[in-house]
Amino acid sequence: MEGKMKIEAGGYELLNHTADAGFRVRARSLEELFQVAAHAFYDLMVDRATVEEREHRDVVVDASELDDLLVVWLSELLFLFETEGFLGRSAQVSLERGAGWTLHGRIGGEGLDPDRHEVQLVYKAVTYHGLKVERLEDGWEAQVIFDV
Repeated sequence: MEGKMKIEAGGYELLNHTADAGFRVRARSLEELFQVAAHAFYDLMVDRATVEEREHRDVVVDASELDDLLVVWLSELLFLFETEGFLGRSAQVSLERGAGWTLHGRIGGEGLDPDRHEVQLVYKAVTYHGLKVERLEDGWEAQVIFDV
């Protein structure tokens, strides 16, 4: 299935590593790839179904390459959690290409409520270990690993 899977809708699979956590994301478009990566990021951390879309955070990040952009994007989501306790339920993404890449993201969610949100995994950092973003015949695939 890897690399040959027909991509009809964005999806992801979890990757098991000792002292690490990660996922492989597949999507039809780059925008969808980054949206699904945000969903996977939050799904690993908490049951996203318990998160309500009460407020939004706008995020703009830049990078010269797509793999760097994925790390910066997910690092920004981690920063929002670490500094505000913000958990996302939805993600909207648009991308611009110039000298590099610019991602405009809007995350819908709410602050951590210990009575409703059980944090299952706490990330330490987004890593470059095993990182990839690549074009497939029928879409895109990315893989990312986190230190936990």
